[in-house]
Amino acid sequence: MQKHSLWLLPSAADHQRLQKVTASLSKQFQSPAFLPHLTLLSPIYGNPETLSDRLVSLAQRNTTLSLNPSTFVFKPTFYQSCTLALQASPALITLRTEAMAEFQTRDDRPFEPHISLAYVEPEVVSPHELARHLSDELLAAPVQFSKLGLLSTDGSVDQWRVIAREKFSA
Repeated sequence: MQKHSLWLLPSAADHQRLQKVTASLSKQFQSPAFLPHLTLLSPIYGNPETLSDRLVSLAQRNTTLSLNPSTFVFKPTFYQSCTLALQASPALITLRTEAMAEFQTRDDRPFEPHISLAYVEPEVVSPHELARHLSDELLAAPVQFSKLGLLSTDGSVDQWRVIAREKFSA
């Protein structure tokens, strides 16, 4: 069965600001390019049409979120090798709880909201080297999330595909 993920997608202005960073890091370190996002829930399994309907329902019941960045985080894992950590607001935690109910799934792992800035092999690129390419400007302003995205996230990053996007109701 195909693996899906539920993402929070930034507003147009924040998408542009974050995409500049991810594209620059991708080019600098010859790593995969990807859409700026916050993974709300993954994995999700099911029929794409049914999951898309659930995405619409969830988006219609919720509004745009504003999350404050806290720090840059570097982990020795490919998908979290360079991230912008975000403060978990009560609205974000509520949205995630609603998403688990809507998509009929559980995720008991600790929720560490973040936006990945680069996917790199930690043994190839050091945190110090990544940090040299980041600006504290990313920490200065909240990130607005204005829509939800449902993605097929089977396989490698270049195989990921957007199935559906839906703006929040307000």
